[in-house]
Parts: sequence; C-alpha cells; structure tokens
Amino acid sequence: MLRPKRKITKREIRQDPLLETLYSAEKFYESHSKRIMVIGGGLLVLVLILLIGSGWRGSSRRTAEDMLSQAAASLASGNSAAAINELDLLVAEYPKSSAGREALFFMGRAFLSLDNPKAGRESLEEYLKKSKNSLHLCAAMEILGGIAESEGRYVEAAELFQRASSIGDFSFNIQQNRVNAAMSWLLAGEYDRASEILEDLEKTENPHALIRDQIEELSSRLKILSLRSN
Repeated sequence: MLRPKRKITKREIRQDPLLETLYSAEKFYESHSKRIMVIGGGLLVLVLILLIGSGWRGSSRRTAEDMLSQAAASLASGNSAAAINELDLLVAEYPKSSAGREALFFMGRAFLSLDNPKAGRESLEEYLKKSKNSLHLCAAMEILGGIAESEGRYVEAAELFQRASSIGDFSFNIQQNRVNAAMSWLLAGEYDRASEILEDLEKTENPHALIRDQIEELSSRLKILSLRSN
C-alpha cells in the first residue's frame, strides 16, 4: 500500500542546512521566475526535487534501521514469533536497504529458535547471497555449517566452516571454525584434508586452551581412524 508523501515543515527546513539552502533557492526561483525561466527553464526545480528525494531516502533508511533494532530486541527477549513478524515487514517494505538485508540473518536465527531449521536455513542462505557484513556472514556460515553437520552433510559443513574461518575477525573464532572444518572432513572420511588443517593449527603460537585440547583430541582420533582404514 502506497503511503502519502510527508510534507517537510519549515521547522525541519531550519534544522537542516541543506534543506534551508534549497528552500532559499526555491524562494529565489519564485521571486525571479520569469528571468530564470528564460535562462534555465525548470532545471533548478528539478535539482530541488532530486535532492529532497534523496533526503527522504535517508529518512527511509533510518526507519528501516529502527525496525531492525526493534526486531533484534524482540529476538533477544525471547519473543521470536514477534521478531519474525517485524522482520518480515521490514524485508517487504525495505528489501534493498542494508537493514532489510541484515533482517534475513536475524530471521534465520529466529526460525531456528522456534525449531524450524528449514526456514532458518533458507533465510540464512539468502542472507549469504545479499550481505557484505563480515561479522554476520561469518556467523551465518557457522550456523549453516552446524546444520549441515547435524544432517550428515559433512563435506558441505566443512566447506562452510572453512569459508567462515577465511572471513573471521577474531583469532579464536577463526581457529574454532578451522577445528570445526577438520572435524567435518574427518566425519566425511576426508582424512588428508582434516590432517592438513590440524597440522597447520598445531603450528599456531599460543592457541587458546580450548582450541589446543580440541586439536589434540582430533589428532588422536585421526591417527586411529587412519590406521583402521589402511
């Protein structure tokens, strides 16, 4: 449903230097319309419309961001159903905005919290196609990797964990995703790939204790499995 365009008030114009300049230009145009019409036709009015339209797009962006914040708050408070409704509205009204793209990530998490892995996976996969937010992209890949592993799609899981490790911002997450990838390769029977990751991780200086323990455990399991396969 189309919404009527809101009229910009004089008070808002006075508070925004750009709008104030454009408003003055419009008044100048009205006072000297005959002379300006001869010189430049309606060019000034066209520029005015384009720039004010740009201001409205900025307002729309803020509205979309507010909607995303509200939905994230609903999700954080445990009201996943409300979050999904809010996120669905955001995606429908502002699909090309940054907030609209990020909404897909939160929607995926909301569906998963309601034990709907199919819808959650679809939202997160759509998010991977559209977003450039490295932090949420990494988290989305981690979640999708976990889903794939739980469903026995070990190669897909390993590839997702490796992709997540390649764009991670924090050393612990990078190392943990590499450990996860090694585990998935091991479960897939790809022992050489698992071994390559683990050997590289063993060279890491001062790894976190949790990471070090996982590396040792996986390395031991890999040796046993490798011997059994020979």
